[in-house]
Amino acid sequence: MKQEAASNFGDERLIMIRLTALWALNEAGLGGLMHLFRSPFTGIFVGGSAILLIALIAHFSKKPGAAILRALLLVLIIKGVVSPHSPLPAYLAVSFQGLLGALLFSRLSSFRLAALLLGVLGLLEAALQKLLVTTLLFGMPIWKAIDAFVDSVLQKFGVVGADAAVRGSLWLIGWYIGLYFVSGLVIGWLAGRLPAEVKTAAGRLSLPEISGAEDEPSGKRPHRAFWQKPALRWITFLLLLLAAIYLFAPASREVLAPLWLLVRVVGVIAVWYFLLAPLLMRLLQRFLQKKASEYREEVAAALELLPVFRVLAKAAWAETRSMKGLRRWKEFAIRVITYALLYSGKKS
Repeated sequence: MKQEAASNFGDERLIMIRLTALWALNEAGLGGLMHLFRSPFTGIFVGGSAILLIALIAHFSKKPGAAILRALLLVLIIKGVVSPHSPLPAYLAVSFQGLLGALLFSRLSSFRLAALLLGVLGLLEAALQKLLVTTLLFGMPIWKAIDAFVDSVLQKFGVVGADAAVRGSLWLIGWYIGLYFVSGLVIGWLAGRLPAEVKTAAGRLSLPEISGAEDEPSGKRPHRAFWQKPALRWITFLLLLLAAIYLFAPASREVLAPLWLLVRVVGVIAVWYFLLAPLLMRLLQRFLQKKASEYREEVAAALELLPVFRVLAKAAWAETRSMKGLRRWKEFAIRVITYALLYSGKKS
């Protein structure tokens, strides 16, 4: 089955490069954009797309575990080059999905079961990671504030009594995790069926005309030091001012108490973004730079495909404009993957 499918799209090496480039485009393109705008459902769209591609890598490779790990390393290298503004948690999320996929597809004999488990566990991790980050930033008071707000609203509408405690935060967390769980089931189910869907699509689709694929800009934005950023200077000044007032004016502590949560959040964000995250990112970039020299040819080949695959993705989205909802997203994903696998490197 694998050999027949591989022969339709070229040899295994070409298939791995194309799927790796598509995975990198998903992480660096869609992922970078959604992280830039702080979308709350990044895990569903970006993580779900990654799960589909990991499943395909496992299907088309003779050694799924090794192939997924190799593709994961290439994706991390390309992500660091193309989308440097992606936060460190994004690297952790894609690494978790890749490592979990390598484990499941190398240990389980059932491809569809491995795909389903990858979909559910991969998206649950994304949801729990966001909840953990929220708790670390805002502390437990954020959940208590949500509880108090929900209780007050329900009491005003007479839904509950004055002494009731609905625990709205638990309902919110449950709804959020439930959404990711259901999405994981759907994506895992689709990932298990995707190889057959792609094979069928290859027989009914023809590669669209490729034009307007531009090279990626190679220049990096100039780095500005901490004290060259006015906003950061003001944040530091305000934090120091509030800390001085809190320490040297005890009578004002009650007045400043409501601001303490804000100070805590800003302080945690400052420590993370300006101390811990840069240090960890520097270590990660050093590791990836060392590995990049070992996989120079594969990284270059994948980078050359990124602008072409962007054009193919735009064409697939335009072709599915008449479809609605989940049906459009499913057909869009199938077309993008099929076009990527059919692409021969020759522009029409």
